[in-house]
Amino acid sequence: AQGEYKVLYLGGNSELLTVEVLKKLKSLAQDGVTIHGAKPNGTPSLADDENEFSNLVEEIWQMPNVKNLPATHGLHPDWKFSTELRCIHRRLDSADIYFIANPRNESVTFTAKFAAHAKNTFVVDAVTLKKIDKFELAPYGSCIVVITDDEIPFDKPILTSSQQTITAWNLDVAGKQFNTGAIFDLANHEDESIRYFSGPFTATTTIGTAKVLELPEFAYLAEVKVNGHNAGVIWAKGQQLDISHLANQDENQLELTLISGWRNRLTGDEHSKASIQDKTYLAYPIFEPDAIPSSAGLLKPAILKH
Repeated sequence: AQGEYKVLYLGGNSELLTVEVLKKLKSLAQDGVTIHGAKPNGTPSLADDENEFSNLVEEIWQMPNVKNLPATHGLHPDWKFSTELRCIHRRLDSADIYFIANPRNESVTFTAKFAAHAKNTFVVDAVTLKKIDKFELAPYGSCIVVITDDEIPFDKPILTSSQQTITAWNLDVAGKQFNTGAIFDLANHEDESIRYFSGPFTATTTIGTAKVLELPEFAYLAEVKVNGHNAGVIWAKGQQLDISHLANQDENQLELTLISGWRNRLTGDEHSKASIQDKTYLAYPIFEPDAIPSSAGLLKPAILKH
């Protein structure tokens, strides 16, 4: 992506840089780019020449626009959050856009300040692009902040007044069908061929009218259909999916296509567990004898919001 930056900061793992990277830094510095950061103390590549590495480091860090300074030297913070979050800022002709991501497996509510100022500030869900009223992110969730003088007609979130959990499902795993409750995990099933199954499987149920489906915790992702029509994919814990345009007023068929990971099948085949799939082979053993399958299913009850 195109962008303009005041400083190139060498952070993270930049204490180790290859000769190839140093040559690029030298070229950037010669073109006038300001570089802040400490000198690297080595190269991660055995193919690099130590003398060439040392000469490049000394040459680059003697340039007037290359300084051993922290990233914030002479700069004002572009954003400030009340908790640790990840952020990327892009400036367009008529707007500043901040992408904010929650790196933790837990919900977070936070406050935010931005260097950009304009008439309007819009906060939208990064998946649905619907407006949200406060800075609140689901586990590993994200949002987009748009700061602009323009009016942007983002859709408002669907208002709900009540909710209920789904208490029963019918599962189909490679032709094997069985009923289960609100929570299910193939990794805990008594049938080895299901426990070590790998691939897509379906969970279906009958629901009444509903506006929103939420999956608080599951593995790994879920493709959602309502009355045979695709409603979208849920891939993050706590993500909410609008199903109001597909649900009837009375009875509806809800279908989830979930995934059991490839690791489960490899684990089962290596230890000669019962299988309903063709056997796989590994060049050498990679799993311990007591290796257990990874979770696959709904780990907390699904929620319907009305």
